[in-house]
Amino acid sequence: MSWPVRPVWCRWQLGELGEWRKMTNFENAVRVPLIIRAPWLSQPQTLSRNPRTAALVELVDIAVTIAELAGITLPANETFDGVSLIPLLTSPAGRANNQSVKSVALSQYPRRIVDPSNPWRGNGIIRTDRTKFTHMGYSIRTLQWRCVQVSVHDSCETRFPDFYVR
Repeated sequence: MSWPVRPVWCRWQLGELGEWRKMTNFENAVRVPLIIRAPWLSQPQTLSRNPRTAALVELVDIAVTIAELAGITLPANETFDGVSLIPLLTSPAGRANNQSVKSVALSQYPRRIVDPSNPWRGNGIIRTDRTKFTHMGYSIRTLQWRCVQVSVHDSCETRFPDFYVR
């Protein structure tokens, strides 16, 4: 079986700030390579065979982009947060200037600190009840900057004592 649209993305991190896997809001964790192959798109002659861009995109954009590439209308009674990435695939000017289809990329990731004296050990959240989360990390990324905020979190309230800018 041949798939006409082939998006490929990858998520993994080894070692930044003592982290293993991509389960943080730091740069290495939320930046993922994304490859979209859609050979039938009409591309201007000025485009290279394998164009690249550093434009901001989010994984929520994949569903919207695939639907548009496949000619599928998304359900009107549902909300999709992503935007189509087709302008990045067909516009040489946008890629050359790293113009994005959005101005920011957002991420959010929870933490569960079991032992405050050793916060990096046993803090995974996979298969953990959400009521056990102790912290929530938020980040916002522009083309030039990333801001990461980690806050104390419980199921009813979020407080913001810690703030990190990179």
